[in-house]
Amino acid sequence: MPFPAHALTHAGRTLPIETWAAETRIPAATRRSRLFRLKWPVAKALTAAPDRRFRKGGRKKAGMPRACPELKRHADGRAYCEWSENSAKRFRSFGPWGSDTARDAYRRFQFEWAARADTEPQVLRPTVGTLIVRWLAHCHATYRKRDKPTSEVHCNRAAMRPLAELYGTDLASEFGAKQLRAVREAMVARGWVRNTVNAQTRRIVRAFAWAATERLAPVAVHQELALVEPLVAGRRSDLGEGEPVEPAPEEHVAAVLKGQNLHPDPKRRAVLAAMVRVQLLTGMRPGELCGLRADQIDRTKTPWRYEVTAFNKMLHRDTRRVVFFGPKARAILTPFVKGAKPERVFRLPPARKGAGPTPLTALQYRRFVHAACDRAKVPRWSPNQLRHNRATEVMDRYEDDAAVGAVLGNSAEVARQVYASRAGETVARRIAEATG
Repeated sequence: MPFPAHALTHAGRTLPIETWAAETRIPAATRRSRLFRLKWPVAKALTAAPDRRFRKGGRKKAGMPRACPELKRHADGRAYCEWSENSAKRFRSFGPWGSDTARDAYRRFQFEWAARADTEPQVLRPTVGTLIVRWLAHCHATYRKRDKPTSEVHCNRAAMRPLAELYGTDLASEFGAKQLRAVREAMVARGWVRNTVNAQTRRIVRAFAWAATERLAPVAVHQELALVEPLVAGRRSDLGEGEPVEPAPEEHVAAVLKGQNLHPDPKRRAVLAAMVRVQLLTGMRPGELCGLRADQIDRTKTPWRYEVTAFNKMLHRDTRRVVFFGPKARAILTPFVKGAKPERVFRLPPARKGAGPTPLTALQYRRFVHAACDRAKVPRWSPNQLRHNRATEVMDRYEDDAAVGAVLGNSAEVARQVYASRAGETVARRIAEATG
């Protein structure tokens, strides 16, 4: 039965419901429902805004992507958004309202939301931006050691930045060799050296290979990108070459070890000096050295044997890393491994009374060395360069790439190209002296 037309009095005016509806832009049917079904007071029925949950249109059709939740300001000053999923309330906080951190975090969330929508078959074909978001999420979940992201995550993020800037809104299926070369030129314009440009380009190709397995891009796209030739040295004047990492000069290492340059506290200085000398004798990585534990060193035989586990950089390749300590290294380590307690070997003695020893990280170790270089007034060198010192020494003595690789825990190819300075010169010098 239809509701009768009524004249309603409000704010000193008496008008029909239809007239009130025209003035307030609220449907007359809504007014009648409020008055006769819900029994609202006249003032509330005429002035209350409609609940948007019951707006015309209802729920979205099945298969339609949901809009990204709106960014809101919480009572405590945080930026946040909330939404319903599987009959449960979801909440996401992004940081202080109005801050750059909150803005960037919410932008990433928008990409993630769009990427999740792209997994539904009804959604349009994914863009390069969607592919990037999904790939970086994959990297963050995959490239991990000791439950922490590795540097490969940051390298991939840097590689994807010029790709996103140029082609983020384009369809991934339409990306090809021409576009990849354009991205590579953008990398060159940023001042990246040739080896970096080639490495970052390979990461982009690898991202599209993964995307093909996730059906985010056709297999043919990856096949085409894989055919793009790398940049070659010496062919372009606008492309810089990276400086190779050289061994730390012996006189600079000696200057750091001299006097109180490493640390004014003699106890702390003894720990840091022992680390430098052990690294020179073994070629250990800074992380391996800082993570060395007394109870993990097999001292039942000579030379002492240490199998790196938690700090094995090559763990993702199923490559074992074993370090042997010869007589010189053993003499340095002996005072630090007495009792073989399950703790780090190299720990700095407490700086104040009541504090405990502090295990060193690779970053702290490098900072101490840099500070010592400044005190000694020599150019800064880093602990990782001591691996190059050891590699060059072994190459000069044994003239064998495999020997260098065995000492450093790398393949012979990597040992020759990266670590051993003047690789092959020893052999050539000996042959020239004997036959030339």
